[in-house]
Amino acid sequence: MKRENKAKSLEELQTDAKKCLSALIGKKVTVTVETNQEKKEMKGILKKVSAEIMGNKHQCLHFYLDINTQSIGTMEVSSVYEDDKSIVILCEPDYARPGHYNKIITVTK
Repeated sequence: MKRENKAKSLEELQTDAKKCLSALIGKKVTVTVETNQEKKEMKGILKKVSAEIMGNKHQCLHFYLDINTQSIGTMEVSSVYEDDKSIVILCEPDYARPGHYNKIITVTK
């Protein structure tokens, strides 16, 4: 899955997230979560991945993954793309600054 400029539907994002991350379940990964305030890194075995479309009027893709005993989640996934070494999930867009995100989750294989 390469990075694309065209917007994807929630269903396409859901499929992308599940497909690329499900292949890593049971494997050792490093997960980095970057927000405007902090950057956290966790290493461990990826246990579970979930990507569900939530909401009625304003739908968004709710995403989380379990690593070791911790759960990492986000409410609004904008983009998922993969390169040779990692999967990047851009989340929680900053509507005041297009192209910027309030949370970026990187899963390094």
